[in-house]
Amino acid sequence: MRHIYVADVNDGFCAAIHTIFGDVIQIDCGGQKYEAAFNGLKRILNHFSGLDIFILSHFHIDHYNGLLYASTDFTSKSCFSPNLCSIVISPSVRSGLRI
Repeated sequence: MRHIYVADVNDGFCAAIHTIFGDVIQIDCGGQKYEAAFNGLKRILNHFSGLDIFILSHFHIDHYNGLLYASTDFTSKSCFSPNLCSIVISPSVRSGLRI
């Protein structure tokens, strides 16, 4: 692993792993307040041109809330979750994902 980025989203979790192969893996993006969650996601994405994998660990707002407010520029090649990515991510955002 090359780097781990963790964003301060107050009560929640938002982190990314930049692998030695150059892949970017985003793990969750949430917070009790959407502003903190979305700003956390933006701070992490500023380091990269895009995401390769998004992992949603579970369906709690403090782990997915930032995705609800992500712009249509948010894309990921793959999404893994407990069968919830298609529910959580809006259709306009989901168009860039392979679910």
